[in-house]
Amino acid sequence: MMANPGFHLAELNVGRLLAPTDDPRVAGFMAALDRVNGLGKMQFVKWWVPAGQQPTLDEALERLAELQANGDTDRAFGWSHLTEASAWKTHGFARMAAE
Repeated sequence: MMANPGFHLAELNVGRLLAPTDDPRVAGFMAALDRVNGLGKMQFVKWWVPAGQQPTLDEALERLAELQANGDTDRAFGWSHLTEASAWKTHGFARMAAE
């Protein structure tokens, strides 16, 4: 799969919360926690969005559900679907808290 001109790659990555649950930095996440937990087994999903568009949490959860139901497709996919991406195979990711 090649990059689409005029599009950016969006990603939903579900992970461990690093701030206390009552911290204002995680208020949006805490408000959506019931929906997130309702998905069961969690993972991440990537998908193309028009340049300049900021996807909503609902859109991200829809794409995650598509990936879980159908596997990798051009609408919802993981790293292995991006043929030009390779750094993830050999490099680790730095642990950092979002501020």
